[in-house]
Amino acid sequence: MSRIAYFLVLLILGLAGLTWLASYTVERTVADWSRRDLNQRAQVVIHAAKPSLVANWFLGSEGLRSQLDDLAQDERFVAAAACGTDLTLLASTPAFPEDLNCRDIAAHLGDPQVSTPRFWDRFQILFGGSVHVSTVSLQNGNYSLGFVVLVQDLSFLGRRSKATRTYLIIAFGFLAAAAAATTMAVARFSRRGWSAELRNVLRGRSPQKAEFQPILRDVHELVDRLIVERSTEGGPWNAGRLKQVLNRFVRGERVIVVANREPYIHEYKGNDIVVRHPASGLVTALEPVMHACSGVWIGHGAGNADRVTVDKHNRVRVPPGEESFYLRRVWLSEAEEAGYY
Repeated sequence: MSRIAYFLVLLILGLAGLTWLASYTVERTVADWSRRDLNQRAQVVIHAAKPSLVANWFLGSEGLRSQLDDLAQDERFVAAAACGTDLTLLASTPAFPEDLNCRDIAAHLGDPQVSTPRFWDRFQILFGGSVHVSTVSLQNGNYSLGFVVLVQDLSFLGRRSKATRTYLIIAFGFLAAAAAATTMAVARFSRRGWSAELRNVLRGRSPQKAEFQPILRDVHELVDRLIVERSTEGGPWNAGRLKQVLNRFVRGERVIVVANREPYIHEYKGNDIVVRHPASGLVTALEPVMHACSGVWIGHGAGNADRVTVDKHNRVRVPPGEESFYLRRVWLSEAEEAGYY
């Protein structure tokens, strides 16, 4: 994976994480705002209907139920109920759930005999969906009459959260595409500028960017060292200069080459033995080193006259007439050779 692709993957993963965090934060914020809005709405409704509720509180359940039905006519209110100070259900709308009872609600609201205003709410799963239950205490002067329970539908909150997630995902898509396009454009322009500066450095021109100064300095030092080495070690590269360099850096140690090919092959031609130099890139590259510094070349003896030309240690000095290094032959069986060694 290229660096740009790796960076883009990390960028998109980072943006996805930020989008998820933003979605979670926005949903929590929207839920908190909606909860405060629902609570204020319930308190405003109860405060507006308080005179009628107080007037009907002790006149029987019919009048109180009619008043609660009027409260539940709102598009978001799905049910309502009134509980007395003795924790009995005075009246309720037909849709009020049986799971909610005055005694359980009072346990959260506090002592119903207390005349100070009190409020309690919670989210709950009812009617196959999420609802908000608001409980508002009702006072008549300094006397507590009980409390009113309002159940509000929260389906609008689910739609609002879904719309929020959709907008955030769309925003993430646009942001990821814009960030990827910007990153690739910046990388392309930067690479183009970097290449131009590098060409200027290699041509000996002074770079415009400060970060290329160390590269230019290293190039100058390399050129100066090559000039000094060329002047002190015999000019152009040849066998003699190669030998000098190897003797200086290898410090007189013999070089050992282990290869599957041998640089010289002995074969029968009639009754005579001839030496053949194989056409091999490996031999062409390494044989000058062996000429320059001597040593041992270990290779597979493949010629049909190789065995009769070696000494008791399976060695022969090569090349013929010069004998500058040893060729140590290793014999392979037909099975080993057929099995690619």
